[in-house]
Amino acid sequence: MKTNSSENTESRWQKTPVANLVRNVQSGNYYARIRVRGKLIWKSLKTDRISVAKLRLSDFHKEERQRAAVHTAVARGKMTFGDALANYKQQRENDPNIKPGTKEYDAFRIKALLKSWPDLEKKDVGKISASECRSWSEKNAKKSSSSSHNHTVSILRRVFKIAIEAGARMTTPRWRQNGSRNIQKNKSSCLNPASWKCL
Repeated sequence: MKTNSSENTESRWQKTPVANLVRNVQSGNYYARIRVRGKLIWKSLKTDRISVAKLRLSDFHKEERQRAAVHTAVARGKMTFGDALANYKQQRENDPNIKPGTKEYDAFRIKALLKSWPDLEKKDVGKISASECRSWSEKNAKKSSSSSHNHTVSILRRVFKIAIEAGARMTTPRWRQNGSRNIQKNKSSCLNPASWKCL
């Protein structure tokens, strides 16, 4: 009985020329099957087209490797802001619900954040204090529009949230935002690359 069960299970899956990619015979859909940190992970790629499946497999593989790197960093006892930021960027890039223009603006604001806080990327994310965040926020708010500053702050908070989920810190630093320039810009303007240089 065990042999028949094993044969039936194997007959449901068809190997493909692509490593870590298998096809379910019954549904025709492709699945990713990768091993990360000794654990076998399966995921439906929700397509029956191999060209689409290969692209989604690549994205899934990158996401899992990034997640494994974060776990390794935490296990070593130190996770940098850069580690958490890389995880955040990967999540955003793989989210199909986020429009390309929004992703592009997000990447622009991340560059602005790292430029305005030069040593942030190498800092231990668990040791970044509220006073440090407040100091950066006050300086950045004076030279940025309120919309661009608030967007950058939201990125900072979301990266801290990822660090919390990974167990690298307990809470998100809390600080009051003061000194934002009261410049009104609509959303479409913020997503227009021509206007970014002045934000």
